Amino acid sequence: MRLFGATRALARTLLLSTTALLAIPSGGAKAHTVSIGYHFSGPGAVTLWYGSYHATATFNEADALLVGPSYNAIQAYTLLMATTPTGLIDGVNNFYSNTAGTALVGVPQFVVSIDGSGGSFDPATQSVINWQGVRFTGLAARHLRVHL
Repeated sequence: MRLFGATRALARTLLLSTTALLAIPSGGAKAHTVSIGYHFSGPGAVTLWYGSYHATATFNEADALLVGPSYNAIQAYTLLMATTPTGLIDGVNNFYSNTAGTALVGVPQFVVSIDGSGGSFDPATQSVINWQGVRFTGLAARHLRVHL
């Protein structure tokens, strides 16, 4: 089915584009992001989610830029949740930073903040407690350029 192929291609593109988000510290953000996921939100729409273990990450802390051959949009992370968003499945469409902060994995791993804040995440004693999301609409397969 073409839609399924386009959906898979979009998912790969999103994951390849967002892997670096977990590994690169941002100057002012204190979100302590350890999870990033996506959920298809209807025809031509996708919602990106990031999960934080930081108790004060209850407000918009970031923007997301989605770029393709005929698509270029920036949106603020304005969707806020205290529970895992419906549809996110660890290892399927929700991933965590590995301990080194260099790759995405399907299960939470111990992570130490590299932004100088001294934060750390231990999945044995902590969980993601805040989620921030951003929705992009008007997407189509022609917007994709997948590099594997």
